[in-house]
Amino acid sequence: MIQSAGPPPSWIVQIPSTQVWDPHGGAISNDLTSDIAAMQGEQTALGQAVKDAMAAAGISPTDPVMLEGFSLGGITAGSLASDPDFGYNVTHLVTAGSPIARFDIPDDVQVLSMEFNEDPVARLDGQGNPDSANWTTVQGDAPRLGGVNPEQQDPGIASAHNAQRYEMMADETSSSGDPSVDAYLDSASGFFSGDQQVTDYSPTRR
Repeated sequence: MIQSAGPPPSWIVQIPSTQVWDPHGGAISNDLTSDIAAMQGEQTALGQAVKDAMAAAGISPTDPVMLEGFSLGGITAGSLASDPDFGYNVTHLVTAGSPIARFDIPDDVQVLSMEFNEDPVARLDGQGNPDSANWTTVQGDAPRLGGVNPEQQDPGIASAHNAQRYEMMADETSSSGDPSVDAYLDSASGFFSGDQQVTDYSPTRR
């Protein structure tokens, strides 16, 4: 979680992706059970952990908030942004490899979604993202990582869903000069200005 001093203070809440693939819920809330529940639009242990962390950080209901995440992190971000009872002022959303097209995200939330053409996870919702003024979707082929391993050279479907590759896409996107991307970055400039403080929280299940 990153706090920019403001005024007003603004917050970037980065939500982690899946860490445990056990189908039985355990102490780690960003697990397979949260994946399944999130895709069904249900409350998840990870979503509750994010709410608890935001409360512990002292985020005001009026402070601007950017939610971001890769894979499950992005799904959770989209779910929270579309929840009218969330209780926080979500103004921006960034997702990578996250199927969030079916979430009813309000028109006043600026959304930037990144999806690889080869990534099957990004298409799990079975439909494309809305073509709307507040939602920018960047699509492209997954890049090579430069290693000698064949999966690093040619990701294909099997390894396109990869956080490092999406980091590369994000770097390219931010400097692409695309008018929609530039408009998004301009609207989000307040999240990256002034003194910043980073705090880590561990999403656990009670």
